[in-house]
Amino acid sequence: MEHWVSIWGNAMSIMENRPESYARKITLRYKITVPMSGTAIRIELDNFTGEEAVSFTEVTLAKVREQDEADPKTLQTVRFGKEKTLKLEAGQKALSEAIDLPVEKGDQLAVSLYFEEFTSMRCGVMAWGPLSQGAYALGNQTRQARFSLEKSREIQAFYFLSRVDLRCEAPAESILCFGDSITAQPWPEWLQVKLMENDQPVGIVRRAVSGSRVLRQYDCLAYASYGLKAQTRIQHELEACGCQTMVLLQGINDLIHPIGIEVNPFRPWSDLPSREELIEGLQFLISIAHQKGMAVLVGTLTPVEGWRTYAPFRETLRQQVNAWIRQTERIEGVLDFDAALRDPLHPTRLAREMDSGDHLHPSSAGHQKMAEIALITLQQLKEKRNAKCGQ
Repeated sequence: MEHWVSIWGNAMSIMENRPESYARKITLRYKITVPMSGTAIRIELDNFTGEEAVSFTEVTLAKVREQDEADPKTLQTVRFGKEKTLKLEAGQKALSEAIDLPVEKGDQLAVSLYFEEFTSMRCGVMAWGPLSQGAYALGNQTRQARFSLEKSREIQAFYFLSRVDLRCEAPAESILCFGDSITAQPWPEWLQVKLMENDQPVGIVRRAVSGSRVLRQYDCLAYASYGLKAQTRIQHELEACGCQTMVLLQGINDLIHPIGIEVNPFRPWSDLPSREELIEGLQFLISIAHQKGMAVLVGTLTPVEGWRTYAPFRETLRQQVNAWIRQTERIEGVLDFDAALRDPLHPTRLAREMDSGDHLHPSSAGHQKMAEIALITLQQLKEKRNAKCGQ
């Protein structure tokens, strides 16, 4: 039996507000890897954090052929309620009509969005990984096989495109990775690579915002791009088709951001949570996922000694939260990223080979290690499910 499964996704958050953050007569193109075979595609566009309406003049979808080009033979107009144009008011989102387009595992799709009129580019997210590519070009190039080299530029900003769904055969499913900058970086896409290598029909939906905290958010222009707090984001971002599992990794920014208003007027000490407050915040996120019928895997918070705001009291709080994550019976599994990435001789630091250099974010090797840990834990969860079904 065929059903819809979300195979790709990003959080839609508040992009940095700059004087040049209005765009006109530009095309965005996002290339997305398909993790399993299917028969039809649909996309979701989202203006969740926009402050004004956004008009999409034309949206197209095509398979990517050799030489990294959108294949004109497969190119189709994406329609919303049978219309090829779409206007989203602030806070609105829309799911497209299904497009019949047979795809196989490893195929790439090119989704192109054209904006004729001035558009506030305030809803999107910065994200990185081996499977997602973004670019923009001047003018309407939605039907061009390749963007003009002279009039285009690659970007890591994913605007308005929040989800891609695939109609495929059961038991295909999706996994939603929810978090902050560490999850906005490559480990969820390396997990997708490993799932594909193991012939597992699973799509990864990433809902991660750099700077996001569990309990607090910045209601100021300077840090607006750090996003809404997780407790606000969670209801909107857990929407994904065929999703049975949420992987949660968040809380480190709650620990490292507060430094006192004498240093930064937007980062008061009152923002620093207690152990009980942060655990309660994580429990809220877990409960929302459980209400939606998802199993929840929680990642331990990774070491931060060497980061510019590191202090022993923050380390104590990190260890307390990690102890709760490892012991709680409220979740279906633990991804012990802390144990996998820390220096065994200095466990409050990332191991040298796992450290990107800023002592907070993992290196490429660190992200691939996180993907390995996630794959093992997900396999264990699958075995538990199968055993329960067989009882």
